[in-house]
Amino acid sequence: MTAQRFADTIGTDRRPWPLELDGEVAPSAPAITVERARALAELIARIHGVELASAEPHREGRFVLVRLTVTAADMTDAVDRACAFLHSSAVAAGLSPLVLVAARLAR
Repeated sequence: MTAQRFADTIGTDRRPWPLELDGEVAPSAPAITVERARALAELIARIHGVELASAEPHREGRFVLVRLTVTAADMTDAVDRACAFLHSSAVAAGLSPLVLVAARLAR
């Protein structure tokens, strides 16, 4: 019964959180191109709980700025989920290793 009550409360207070994540590729990795950033955004956008996603390279392709809206219970949950989405999608897009250098609430 306790497990059922706990399960019923998960997701009841979820709302969209617009976030910006900035990731950096290793110095030995190839630069992030517009096409690779687009592939990353498309992978992130397919994930359940992501409403919007875009990605653009900057700093000569060493960094990628990802903007996404994640449905989550609170800011901490949103950032945790977004970071996991970014890392798994970066691997799938061939942008690994990608190090998260900043996460912030989008304006």
